[in-house]
Amino acid sequence: MSKAKSKAKAKDQQEDRPKDADRLEGVRHPRETAQLIGQEAALAAFDRAFAAGRVHHAWLLTGPRGVGKATAAYAIARKVLADQAADPTQVATQLRAGSHPCMLELRRAWNDKTNKFRGEILVDDVRRLTRFFGLSAADGGWRVVLVDPAEDMNVQAMNALLKALEEPPAKTLFLLTCHAPGRLAPTVLSRCRRLKLGALGVSDAATAIMAAAGAAAAEAEGLARLAEGAPGEALRLRAIGGLDAWRDLCALHEGLPKFDRRLLDKLMTDAAGRAGAERFETLARLWPMLIERIAATGARRRSGGDQDGAAPEVARLAERLAPDLAAARHWAGASSETRKRLELALALNLDPERTILDTALMLEETASAALRA
Repeated sequence: MSKAKSKAKAKDQQEDRPKDADRLEGVRHPRETAQLIGQEAALAAFDRAFAAGRVHHAWLLTGPRGVGKATAAYAIARKVLADQAADPTQVATQLRAGSHPCMLELRRAWNDKTNKFRGEILVDDVRRLTRFFGLSAADGGWRVVLVDPAEDMNVQAMNALLKALEEPPAKTLFLLTCHAPGRLAPTVLSRCRRLKLGALGVSDAATAIMAAAGAAAAEAEGLARLAEGAPGEALRLRAIGGLDAWRDLCALHEGLPKFDRRLLDKLMTDAAGRAGAERFETLARLWPMLIERIAATGARRRSGGDQDGAAPEVARLAERLAPDLAAARHWAGASSETRKRLELALALNLDPERTILDTALMLEETASAALRA
């Protein structure tokens, strides 16, 4: 193959590859989202610091997965970079395209050998900072570095970033999104100011889902409840048919203490074979979640806790299956066991039908024990 053809093939492959590891088809990426819904308090905290000229050089945006941390980071970047620009509209356009010369995004990179995204942010990714600092903001303006999410960095990458956090160049703003701060080195945490983002209310989350993906109102509300106020998680669940799978699971559990064998057989058939692999992965994600919510809802109810956040289908199941604290404890134990069984089946490529049947039998025993408690 000639050099010209090789270059053309490499260019085609580069154009065909996904730009971001976390991008969902048909959904606006956080850099393309102009409005951050439900996190006004977090942005206001940064705005106050920026307006007062007391901007810490590194901010750690924390909170549950999918509540808008990356979207908040881009909103902050737009504000900071637009503040020094002659044309703020051009700043927004460049950020949406990922081409602003004064912003560097560090994420898991594409691996040409495996033809997929790497599992970690590597030290070579972080070393891009040296070139970025050398080429950007020659006029002394702001530069923004986004690490998304920060817990994807391996140890070597984290150590390399730490050096930059310890001696940051002037007017450089580091924005680190993080779902699990406990996975970051204490030395990194100590150099960041935290900006906490919480789960959204159902109404705000549904509005964000409709804006990002054009979902209908009823679907958006169901997804918002399923994802417990995290629009990003709701959109990921939507992409894998999570709402339909959730409804099937809830309908199945209506039959406990003995499952409806017709519904159970359908669940097993849908998850069988290569064609059912995605369905089984969805099931492995949602089934432990349902059991956990039954336990938590039952426990909160019997201890006088607030039930407003419980989805109607979960509240109905908890009312019957977890009528007291003793019963709720049985379901709490079952949620851990369900998660362990399904994760092991995925990791070892075990037979989905047998795994579902074994898990169902375990849950039938749990239901009988809980109702006798």
